[in-house]
Amino acid sequence: MKLQEAYAVEKNGLGNWAEIGYKDPSGSSTGGSTSNFTYTNSTTAGQWGAFNIVGMNDCKIASAAVWTVTSTFTSSTGNVISTPAVSDANCKNLTPNFCEIGARCATTATTP
Repeated sequence: MKLQEAYAVEKNGLGNWAEIGYKDPSGSSTGGSTSNFTYTNSTTAGQWGAFNIVGMNDCKIASAAVWTVTSTFTSSTGNVISTPAVSDANCKNLTPNFCEIGARCATTATTP
């Protein structure tokens, strides 16, 4: 989030991972995978996600982003607000501090 904020101050807008200088844990600035997770860098600046490619306790294998962050930029104030979300309540406990970043998780979906 700090890289996105610094980029916004310099460029008056949001950037993608490569533009802000971010690399995911796999070392990619475009989205990659580790042995447990796949990281996605949206084509829309300020959006990214991650999902687990192995089951972890009650958190089932996923094929789309479970953990996401969406950043918005207000040019009139220069403010960046980053909002995390976890789409599977069974996965939220794997990352207890994730919902504390930015504007905090607004909602958490429950699994059926």
